[in-house]
Amino acid sequence: MLLKACLNGRRTKLEHPNVPTTAGELARDAKRCFEAGAAAIHFHPRNAEGKETLEPRYVLQSVEAIRTACPNVAIGVTTGDWIDRSEEERLDYIKRWEYPKARSCFYKFLGGSSSEGL
Repeated sequence: MLLKACLNGRRTKLEHPNVPTTAGELARDAKRCFEAGAAAIHFHPRNAEGKETLEPRYVLQSVEAIRTACPNVAIGVTTGDWIDRSEEERLDYIKRWEYPKARSCFYKFLGGSSSEGL
């Protein structure tokens, strides 16, 4: 059995002030979840304004912070089709994520279950 902790989803600080949105907050909560038994972490990266984004710099900041806090945890980054403007933009961003640091096996917009071919 594998336990995956989903740290923030589409939730915002307006919905709850403790929703982690920054790289530091995500790393802190990922470590807590890992120490409690989670083997995988899933999160939605945010830009400086707190808006969901797949821009490589924000994804990598969060992945690196989580990886530093808990080096052995599996990390999945959302690729939700509501994030950013178009499928082409999302694919371009994902292709620019530093592999294997930030390439996710959790992707929705292609309806798949692995990152093969990205």
